[in-house]
Amino acid sequence: MNQAKRPMRLHYFLKTGIQQRFLRVNILLVIFLTLAIAFSVYQLSTDILGPNLEEVYPSGLLNEIYTNLNNAFGARLAVIILIAIIATFLISHRVAGPAYHIERDLSTMANGDLTKRIYLRKHDELKSIAANLNKMVDFISRNLDSIKKNVETMEKLNEEIRSEKLGASLKGTRDALSQIRIKQ
Repeated sequence: MNQAKRPMRLHYFLKTGIQQRFLRVNILLVIFLTLAIAFSVYQLSTDILGPNLEEVYPSGLLNEIYTNLNNAFGARLAVIILIAIIATFLISHRVAGPAYHIERDLSTMANGDLTKRIYLRKHDELKSIAANLNKMVDFISRNLDSIKKNVETMEKLNEEIRSEKLGASLKGTRDALSQIRIKQ
């Protein structure tokens, strides 16, 4: 299957229901875990270093050190959370985008166009699902093609024996098959 280079996706919210649920759960998880780890590290470091620093530094200087430490810690924590949110968003796009494309292409296939195939980007998730769906459509197409050939053979035989019931049945089968486009 020779696939032309696909354009870069321009819309990052394709399958909003799935993507928003994924983002909501994972962003809350990332924020909670980041805050829990940060609090633990901060609490542990102040518990260990605090008593030793009180002996070395005067009270005013120690307060300034703690203020600077809190500001630096808070800024770094905010950057880490922002990076985690962006990473979560990009990961969700790798799942929601393919889900959107699979659903759209399956809808086309369900409407009888078995020439349609599902193509995903190189690093998208759900590629194995898309590949198996494409295999299934190929299998169905091959079988439908075989049925069409059998109907043609039966129509030729019907012309020879001139049976009206068989002719009507074959016409109905041919009409049903003509509504389905298959890859030739």
